Amino acid sequence: MGCRNRNVRLRISRNLAVLEGKGLCVVEQIRVPALWLLEPECVPTAPLARIGENAVKQISQAARGVAVVLVVEDDALIRLYAVTIIEEAGYQVLEASNAEEAIQILQARKDIRVVFTDIDMPGSMDGMKLAQAVRSRWPPVELILTSGRYVIGSDSLPERGRFLAKPYSEAAVLRAIDSFIE
Repeated sequence: MGCRNRNVRLRISRNLAVLEGKGLCVVEQIRVPALWLLEPECVPTAPLARIGENAVKQISQAARGVAVVLVVEDDALIRLYAVTIIEEAGYQVLEASNAEEAIQILQARKDIRVVFTDIDMPGSMDGMKLAQAVRSRWPPVELILTSGRYVIGSDSLPERGRFLAKPYSEAAVLRAIDSFIE
């Protein structure tokens, strides 16, 4: 595990504690490359201080405009993991728990650059149908599809679509998004 993964796990744990109404207190200072995490009190909503390479990346992204990524995942824990990874990289993230919510968000927002969606979701539309709808209605929006059950070949993906198998790594998620943005 890299140092960055450790910080992501800590942030996810803090967010889960907030979701469950519990406090999580991290009383030690952890120094890792490009990131400091310091929470001297039991304040689960205390922000992470970013320095070094991460700050440079954020400044760079701010200069060219923050890209918006829509994460569509029915499993709340997996969605939280993906959102945390993407937010930590400096992207703005929107969330949907199913394809119907995602369509509503896409209709309301014109600034979404990437849809990061699970394939196997409940409801009238799975991730593949969502991807097809996005490609036909919002052609400039890039697509990343994920699954822990299926392996999808490039011939089955919508044009310019990418596939990531679960469990995916932080690096794989960011490589896929960055390849569309930069």
